[in-house]
Order: sequence, then C-alpha cells, then structure tokens
Amino acid sequence: MKRVYSKIWIVGLMIVFVGSCTKDSLLFPPTVDREDSDEVIDVIAKPSDTRLLGDYDYHFKIKWPMMSDKVAKVVINYIDNGVDKSEEFTDFSEDGLIETSEYGEYVFTMTTHGKDGQISKPVTIAVTNKGFMIEEVLENAVISMLDGEVEVKLANDNEIPIKTTITYPGPSGTLSKVVNSSDELIVTEFPAQDGTHSYTVELEDEQGRKTSKTYSYTFEYVVSMQLQSLFNEGSLIVSNNAHLAIAKVKVTYPTETGTAFKELTNIASGSSVTFPAMKGSNLNVAVEYEDAAGRSLNRSLTYSYNPALIYYNTAELRAGWTPYASNSNSKSEGPPTFMLDSDPNKIWHTKWSTTTTSNHPANEKYPFTLIFTFTKTRMASPGELFGETNLMNPTGPYNPILVTEVELLHRAANNRRVKDVQVYGVDLQGNEINFGQFTLSNSVQSTVLPLKTNGLTNTVPLKGVKIICLTTFHATDQFANFNEIFVRGYAE
Repeated sequence: MKRVYSKIWIVGLMIVFVGSCTKDSLLFPPTVDREDSDEVIDVIAKPSDTRLLGDYDYHFKIKWPMMSDKVAKVVINYIDNGVDKSEEFTDFSEDGLIETSEYGEYVFTMTTHGKDGQISKPVTIAVTNKGFMIEEVLENAVISMLDGEVEVKLANDNEIPIKTTITYPGPSGTLSKVVNSSDELIVTEFPAQDGTHSYTVELEDEQGRKTSKTYSYTFEYVVSMQLQSLFNEGSLIVSNNAHLAIAKVKVTYPTETGTAFKELTNIASGSSVTFPAMKGSNLNVAVEYEDAAGRSLNRSLTYSYNPALIYYNTAELRAGWTPYASNSNSKSEGPPTFMLDSDPNKIWHTKWSTTTTSNHPANEKYPFTLIFTFTKTRMASPGELFGETNLMNPTGPYNPILVTEVELLHRAANNRRVKDVQVYGVDLQGNEINFGQFTLSNSVQSTVLPLKTNGLTNTVPLKGVKIICLTTFHATDQFANFNEIFVRGYAE
C-alpha cells in the first residue's frame, strides 16, 4: 500500500511541473519511475529557476538551476530551417547556448537523462530568439529632418563596434558616408536634395554581418532674399534653408548713369550685400545666386527709396539729444541744453570777461568743444553744466541720422562771437569723420554748413556731431556763444 501512494504522489508532481511551463521559461520535468525501484532521480532543486531565453545573434540561452549529480545529460530537440537538430548538455556549471540560423519562434523539446539510464518525460516550449544586435539598432533608428539635412540617430545600448554606411543622393550623383563608432548614441547627418529621394542605411558588426534598410525623405529647398534701403544704402540679405555656404551672389543695381554690380563669393548663408541706393520707386535689382552644392538661380527684385528730409529745428525733435560743452558759464545761464530748446532768449555761452590777457584757465578760452549726441533719452549731468567727460560719448540707444547739413545760430545777426569752426561727424562705431573747417557768417544769424566728403554729400549715418569753436570775430575777447544748433538729415 505504501508503494501505491508513492506512485500517486509522483504522478501529481509531474502534473504540477508540466502545467507550470510558460512560453519563455522551460522547466525541467521529473524523471520516469522504474518498476523495479522505489528511487526517483532528484533532477533539480528549484524547477521554477530553469529558463530558456531568446538571445541576440539568433541564440537561445539556457539558465540552469542547481542540478543533481544523478543527472547525466539534458537533450534538447528542435527544428531549424526545416532540419531536425538535437543538442546535448552535460556541463551545468555555466549557461547553455543553442545557435540557430534565423530569427523567429522555435519549438524545443527537452528530456533529462539520469546516470542510471532513467529518462524523463519530454517537455515542449516555444521561445522566440533575437536577431543580430545591429538589426535591433537599425530597427529603432530615429530619423529627423533638420534644416537642409537628414539626421540618423542610432541607439547602440550595448556599445558594440558598428560600421555605419549611408548611401544618399548628391547634387550630381550618389554619395556615401561611413562612420565607425561604438558610442552609445551614433549620430550621422547628410545634406538633403530638392524633391523626394531614397537613401540606405547599412550597419556592419565586428563579425562582418550586415543589415540594411531603405528610407525616403522630401525636402523643398528655399532661397530667401530680403532687399531693403536705408541711409542711401541698399542691402540684400541672402539665405537658404539648408544653411549651405553661398558660392557666389552678384547684385546688379541701378545708378544715375546706368547700372553697376557687386559680387561676393564664399559667404555664409544669411550674409548681406550692400550697394549705393538711388532715390526713386520700383528700382530693379538683378541677383545671380549659386550655393556651395551647385544650386543656382536668377531673381529680379525691386526697391523704393524715397527718404524724407527732416529739419531738426524744434525742441521736441531734439528732446532726447545729449549735449556736451567743454566750458559753460553756469547751469542757469549758459548750459549747452539752451542750444536745443528753440528759445531765442536762451543761449549757450562761456565764462564772462575772458580775454587773451585775462587770468582765466586755458579751458575757459578758445578753442571750445561742443558735442551733440542723438540719444533717444538725454543723459543726466550731475552738475547740470553738461561738461562731464562721459557725456562726450554717452551710452545709447541712439536715433541715428544721415546728416546732410548742420546749422549754427549766433545770438543775433549783430551779436556774434564764434568765427571759425571745425565740424566732425561721429558714426555708429564712434569713429570721427572730419567734414572740414567753416567760417560762420558775420552778417546773418544763421549759417548752414553742408557735410561733404571729397565733394560728395555725407552718406554715413551718424550718432552725433562735434563742433570745435576755433576763433572769434573779436580781436581780444575769448567769449563764445550760440543760440541754437539745427540739423537736416534722414532718419533711420
């Protein structure tokens, strides 16, 4: 009776073992009990720890549990590409390995053989392997369309050496790019061409195994040209959405006598070409363009340049200007701000009673310096005389003016002091432009000083003007004054 119970217990245990198998975990079965023995082979200590796992490179890995020394071998049978195969394992000190020829689901049948000849009942399980690592890398590739480029990102989590070859269309034929890397993230880009195109990404591992995939992209190449005119100057800004260098841009523009051209080569996308602007409406400009990839086009543009000449002769128009004077009498009588207020009863003037022989310091005698900077907001003068050195070059922002004329007003037609002046313009970079020496009128209150360089009207936008008072109409008097300074010019 004891023998019968033992057999029933063994059969029950077998049912539990077989019923607990899953698709990705193979459990060892119990052995078959022989009629002439009460002994059962102790095959494994913990059956649930035994697993058959799909691995890379078409492999399957067997994770053995602690095996009994009564086990002689384990036999695993399977079909690979239509061929019956069998693997025997006798060393359970390390993971078992089965190599197959292709990717997919395989059905394995396992039996355990005891050293005394006992054989367990077979257990069957279906497991799916993994392909080459490079296949998984390529399968998870991230493709992005950047500005004029196609970007390929490969997540190489196992950091295996990979040779990446991208074959793609160029401007006049097929090109290829090769990158060798074992980085965790491999990033490769190549320039896009107009239209819809296909390209191939091929990966090769250290064993020479290859996998490839073909992708496609669509790209529309756009050239942007922005033409504007400002301060007697035309400006053409040229760019492309591929951020390619521009091999050549030639601008043919109108002049008073016909046309002229300006050509730049090997410039970056987004660069500008400047040329003299002519006054008028709907003036034609011809542009010849070629980029570094050989794309070329011709385009015709128009611009209008009809600037309004502004007469800065009111307190409102000059309210933000910052003045500077090397010498002033007092903050209530004679600061240079009085030259900007349009009040005929207020004048800028220097110290009283200065003569060639008086004991006044040198800065209270000729020459005197006046500077008027076209700031948007007037800088403050702590002493309210506007003689601090920082006011000679006040910080911006500025309202640049293309100044064509400076007008200086004496106190009155019959009350004049300053005779000769030197006039400078201050450009946006702070450089001084010498417009020459002028002699003021001795019969009228106002004298207009045209700003010219080499006989041509000024074409440089200025952030300020500088007046040096050199001499006086009086033989011995060193006194200087002005009622106003007006400016004519074109605003930005």
